[in-house]
Amino acid sequence: MSNYMLQSLMMSNPALRRWAFQRLVFLFPALCILAALALFGESILFQMKAKRTSGEVVRVYEWKNENPFMGGDKTYGPVFRYTWSDGKETQASAGHAFLVPFKVGSKHTILFGPSMKTDVRTTLFEQLWAVPVTILVLGIVTWILALPIWLWLIRPRIARQREKRLFCLPRSKSLDETPEASM
Repeated sequence: MSNYMLQSLMMSNPALRRWAFQRLVFLFPALCILAALALFGESILFQMKAKRTSGEVVRVYEWKNENPFMGGDKTYGPVFRYTWSDGKETQASAGHAFLVPFKVGSKHTILFGPSMKTDVRTTLFEQLWAVPVTILVLGIVTWILALPIWLWLIRPRIARQREKRLFCLPRSKSLDETPEASM
């Protein structure tokens, strides 16, 4: 079916349009919740595989903050020196923008992936859990907002079901057929 035919079918059939919107209203919240669960799983798996060590900050990259949601004028990216699983010292960046600058020479607990030298994360909530929690909250909030919209969209169906129940009630038994009357 071509795109034009599908569009004309949707425009000419309000019931089909309502049915599609009833499903689409939950698409974004569902995708957010699934993405958050995937990110939670990735973070948990990383922590299970990762080795914990102390990393020393050898330099800090600084750049202008372009994200209006983070606040602050600048963001910082620390580079850590640590001993990798093969026993040699190596350096890697956490690959994450922090609002607070790390001091060169300061030591921090880091997690590193034993299979890749560049896979380094700090143990801060900001780096491990902030993104999955934010996406999960976004999914839950949009789901809560989508629920009244969905209920408003299905109200014609609820009204039809209510009418069917009212007009299709079984006949009540007459007073003559009650068990007390037969005695």
